[in-house]
Amino acid sequence: MASRVRQAELAASNIITASKRYDGDIWFDCEPSHRRELVRVEAGVIPFDPSVGRATVGDSVPEAKVPEASVAGVIVPTLSIGPQDHIGISGDNGTGKTTLFRYIESLLDSPHDVDTRLLAPQLGVQEQEQSQERKLRVLIIEQEMNEAQIAATFGTVDELGKEEYSQLCGSLAQLNADPEHILAERSPSAGEVRKLQLCLGALRHPHVIMMDEPTNHLDLHSVESLARVLKAFTGSLAVISHNEHFLSQITNIRWQTERDSRDHTRLRIE
Repeated sequence: MASRVRQAELAASNIITASKRYDGDIWFDCEPSHRRELVRVEAGVIPFDPSVGRATVGDSVPEAKVPEASVAGVIVPTLSIGPQDHIGISGDNGTGKTTLFRYIESLLDSPHDVDTRLLAPQLGVQEQEQSQERKLRVLIIEQEMNEAQIAATFGTVDELGKEEYSQLCGSLAQLNADPEHILAERSPSAGEVRKLQLCLGALRHPHVIMMDEPTNHLDLHSVESLARVLKAFTGSLAVISHNEHFLSQITNIRWQTERDSRDHTRLRIE
């Protein structure tokens, strides 16, 4: 009996030690951008084919109506994304969610005042300070990643200092992940890669996070952990997902894409 009590005490001690080791805040020192408007999309049609030019309309046209002969794509009203907006994008497959997502990415792709390289090794001290202080910091996590992207992610991990590495481990644990397994084995599942990139990007204090179907390949407990973490994010968030319960937990604005005609879909704001 004494032996069993001792084993129970040891197990409890290990649990407490592990909890302290991975205790922390994934959004440590993160804050919203001071800009009033981060992204603005003018009313019109965002083409399904990105090589085709946009068709825009005046704000006076109700519901951003367009002629039938115009380019095939997503009909959108004027859209504005603020510094603390949490936007959930949903709709049937093939209705333009990713088209809209990519277009917003393209508007953010400006090296002069936007930093989208949060998952890459950091630059020199002077450039890093400029990036941290002046640029809009955007973390983009794609739905699918190739081997080169995964290798680059771990290359960034290798550049971390001791304190950042410890914080990364703590953040992974908060997302229901085993940091020692992920960082040592380096053969993560698709869901683990997304967790790693989110936690790695958090170290760079993003103002904006964009995620495409982040709950794919995650178990129920991991989805709940991810929802809890994203809900606490103080910046701007745009997430594509078919998981309505997940979106209801993390967003305060909903964009819904719907089939409008043979060549067009329409975005509605709910």
